[in-house]
Amino acid sequence: MTWSALANGSKGVFWFLYQSERVGAAMMDGLVDRDFKARPAWDEVGRLTKEIAPLIQTLAGLKNPREVKQDDPLLMVQQLTDSHGEDWLVGVDLDLTKTRRVKLGAVELDIAGGGGRLIPAHPRQ
Repeated sequence: MTWSALANGSKGVFWFLYQSERVGAAMMDGLVDRDFKARPAWDEVGRLTKEIAPLIQTLAGLKNPREVKQDDPLLMVQQLTDSHGEDWLVGVDLDLTKTRRVKLGAVELDIAGGGGRLIPAHPRQ
């Protein structure tokens, strides 16, 4: 969902629940359990923030998301434009279970299940 939000032009991501809590009869799982011990989501958020950190400056300037039609229903590709008029592609693997080999523009690359990639739409030679 993080990469889907970024592909659609979101300027930030907020993970809603830090600590696991009981709400009525339901238990809402957070990044840490009730004893503040890391849950699996903690590591996932850490991995994502490290992956996205080098892209922050570029992502912050992207606007005007436009869908790039795909034959694969589990691949989302959006084209966005930066403040210099350069176009970027964000590819998102909507299948959480496996890495897929995809073609974004002229570039072939792997996107991990549930992950995404940001590349220039027209890479400089």
